[in-house]
Amino acid sequence: MKMKKLSFDKFESMVSYFKKKLEENRHAALMIYHQIGQQVNIIRDTATYGDQTVEVLASKLGIGKSLLYRFGQFAIVYTESEVEGIKDKNHIGWGVVNKLISIKNKQDRTVFEEKLCEGIIKPSRLAYAVSKHQAANREKPKEDLSPEFRSNIPKTPWGFKEGFVVDANGDSFDVRDYEEYIVVCVNQATKLSLM
Repeated sequence: MKMKKLSFDKFESMVSYFKKKLEENRHAALMIYHQIGQQVNIIRDTATYGDQTVEVLASKLGIGKSLLYRFGQFAIVYTESEVEGIKDKNHIGWGVVNKLISIKNKQDRTVFEEKLCEGIIKPSRLAYAVSKHQAANREKPKEDLSPEFRSNIPKTPWGFKEGFVVDANGDSFDVRDYEEYIVVCVNQATKLSLM
């Protein structure tokens, strides 16, 4: 197939043309990933040897099995009409959707999509924002909050043990919920060691 040579009278015309083509391709790719995901879910749920069949499909398509399962998750979390609705939203391609499918609540996902479109959240910071959202909404077992439980966590010179950080007061926190806190502490310790 021979490609047609393009010419544009203005730079802005060229930018608009390619921007439109990229958006069309982005949306087409999402639709294809969703359709593949639907088929992966059917294969996995109905085939006698579902996992092996998905492995064969992955091999034939030349992509990883984990990516196929991610497409399957996409097809579970997003309906076809939701995928169609993404077409008009900026910054919503596979990279974004791949992060958003870990948010099961449709309203929460929609809030993230809107924040991306409005520029409140940058696509490069989405993984961090989703992680922070999930940590804030994670149910904590009641025993984690008891003083007896906190005092039973072994302390180390660095304050870390089995997924917890222990502050100077002896209070323990789940490391996943305090990523920023840890980064600040490490940065402060680094600065002190350089002095």
